[in-house]
Amino acid sequence: AYFKLDKFQQSIDAAQQLIDLAVNTESIANALFVQGNSLYKAGQFVPAIATYNKIIENYPQIAWARNAQFQIGVAYNKLSASGNIDVLPAMSKAFNTYYTRYPEDDRAVHAYYYDAWAHYRMGKWRDASKVFESLANKFPRSRYASEGLFRAGDAIFNLTNRGGSEDKNQRFIDAMVFYDRLIERYPRSSHVDDALYNKAWCLINLDRNEEAVPIFEQIVADHSDGTYGPRSQFTLGDYYYGLKDYENATRNYQNFLDRFPADQLIAQDRALPRKARILLGHLSEIDAYSLYSA
Repeated sequence: AYFKLDKFQQSIDAAQQLIDLAVNTESIANALFVQGNSLYKAGQFVPAIATYNKIIENYPQIAWARNAQFQIGVAYNKLSASGNIDVLPAMSKAFNTYYTRYPEDDRAVHAYYYDAWAHYRMGKWRDASKVFESLANKFPRSRYASEGLFRAGDAIFNLTNRGGSEDKNQRFIDAMVFYDRLIERYPRSSHVDDALYNKAWCLINLDRNEEAVPIFEQIVADHSDGTYGPRSQFTLGDYYYGLKDYENATRNYQNFLDRFPADQLIAQDRALPRKARILLGHLSEIDAYSLYSA
């Protein structure tokens, strides 16, 4: 940290000299912004924020104030990335202020995105969903739009159920609205398989298992290379096992083993092949017992 500060100290000192000598407010604000950026690049995020705030407080009408406001949010984001989650409310406020004051600015979409993530990381699911939804509605052609719809649904899905079964059911229904909107508007988005998978689990939580099955089958057929292809194939095996449809359960577990080698699975799914083999062993015993009984 000290090495990085030394590297940018000359720029920081030069900017300070200009601040001390300049009489033109534009020049002072410019010098403060250079100084704030130098502190930011040196990893001195708290002093950088203080410097950016000087611009906003003393020269709010100058164009540099807009840049400073955005950089405050970015600096808080950097602080939060190092594990300091206490700054998330300040990060949210900085980006909210930005897109509220400058809604037509090119960076407003980024401000929405980071504000939404701040709420998400704080577990403020309703607020996160609203901001992600606003992003998708206001910037439908943005690269964040499809993810915004997915995260809006995901945040609702994550809501802690504070009411009865009716409230819980409505939560899953509300989440599916966002997933369906994403699938319809952005069929080529990389988040389509995420939306399909979560929608299937919403249906399962609503005891609409029969509607979930074709979605899992669609994921296996169309998104086998993604994260959810293997999980969906394995889940189909579990579904038929639960129905005591042992023939279809066997077929789906075997398809899982044949199509998704363990070395191609992500880390959290590496245990699934072993489980599939164990369950196939149980199924073969059930089949043998059925034959014997017949």
